[in-house]
Amino acid sequence: MRTRTLFAAASLAALTLLAACGDDSSSDSAGADTTAAAVETTAGDTDSTEAAGGTGNFTEYCGLIQKYMDESDSMDEVFNAEQPDPAKMEEAFTTMQAQLQDLADQAPEEIADDVNKVNDATGEMIALFDSFDYDVTKLATDPEAIAKFQELTANTDFNDAASRLDAWGVEQCGFSS
Repeated sequence: MRTRTLFAAASLAALTLLAACGDDSSSDSAGADTTAAAVETTAGDTDSTEAAGGTGNFTEYCGLIQKYMDESDSMDEVFNAEQPDPAKMEEAFTTMQAQLQDLADQAPEEIADDVNKVNDATGEMIALFDSFDYDVTKLATDPEAIAKFQELTANTDFNDAASRLDAWGVEQCGFSS
């Protein structure tokens, strides 16, 4: 479902700045590894259910996921900037949050819990960035924020739910893994 892509991209932007600020702790490098793995596992093509041979009858919902993935691809450049612009980050996070809420509101029962977990975890990341006016530099200079950031990027409930959603998207929508 590539939900992790923006979460991971924002994490990578912040980790880059954290590293630039001279924080070489092992927990930062573990967070970077987790984030890089999340980006890698969410990459891939996104064919339609019919074209890729998905097995589910979730065409409308798969279309919502496809829309989210298409728009998230265009937002990646915001997070991949050397020094992310706070106004652009806020706009990207606001768009992402609205789309994730739509996905949560319309989720099929079989994946609703996982969609909600991903939505909640992403909301926590957005709230953290919001508390620093989406300025990664400000976030990177606050030890409590860094600790919270590391906690969020290492959230196993989020990562497990996102992995299950990725698998569901492959099986039911025919997305590439």
